[in-house]
Amino acid sequence: MITAGIDVGVERTKAVVINGTDIVGTGIAISGGAGRNEAASAALEQALKNASLQCGQLQKIVATGKGKYDVKFADDYYTEAVTLAKGAKYENPDAETVVNFGADEVLAITIKDDGKVGEVVMNQKCSAGIGTFLRTMARYLDLSLEELSKVDVSDDSIAVQDGCIVFAEMTALSMLNQGLPVWEVGSAITKAAAVRASTVLNDIITRRDTQALYCGGLTRNSAFMDALLHRYGMKYSIAKMPEYTCAIGAAITAAE
Repeated sequence: MITAGIDVGVERTKAVVINGTDIVGTGIAISGGAGRNEAASAALEQALKNASLQCGQLQKIVATGKGKYDVKFADDYYTEAVTLAKGAKYENPDAETVVNFGADEVLAITIKDDGKVGEVVMNQKCSAGIGTFLRTMARYLDLSLEELSKVDVSDDSIAVQDGCIVFAEMTALSMLNQGLPVWEVGSAITKAAAVRASTVLNDIITRRDTQALYCGGLTRNSAFMDALLHRYGMKYSIAKMPEYTCAIGAAITAAE
């Protein structure tokens, strides 16, 4: 059975095509605002091209993510928690916890023995997304995201407000205005972002020795991941295709 999953995030729309149990094509596009349906179509077209398939060969399309209902051509719609669990089990059958570090939120779920969703926790104390915050601050610091991901986070001190991303941004800008080095400010904001993310993980009722899978675009930021590991300490593995975990889960759901 050939199916597709589309994950419509705040910044990026991801598409995955599977044939049976094999991922045969992926695609990605900028989500946009009113153009989410077009972005989903573009991502899917890219995935089909990579799979050497035509749209008519798809037997079912499932959409997930914040903008899932904007995908007018989808056959069905599922919440991120469901597709995240499915995608995590595809990546690592032993995963008991999966955490998605996205542009707008940190979503953590536990997975029951039967593969169904257990507990669901996400950041609710602050509406500003951690991924978006780091991307915005990288522009202020005149650093690329790759450069920001290499800052030194080994120092335990946190020099910016870590209780709210908005206040953290204001504090970081004040540090820049005071003439502090961009690398020092970059380290401070990265550690503050890790503290915010760890508050979500602290709300999960799970063992620290659990098998956790981390996914989402922020997992490519090695400094953030180092700071998070230092702060929270849960053992984890990173998905091989971290941006596509929810889309993979949606494609699997479509095949069931």
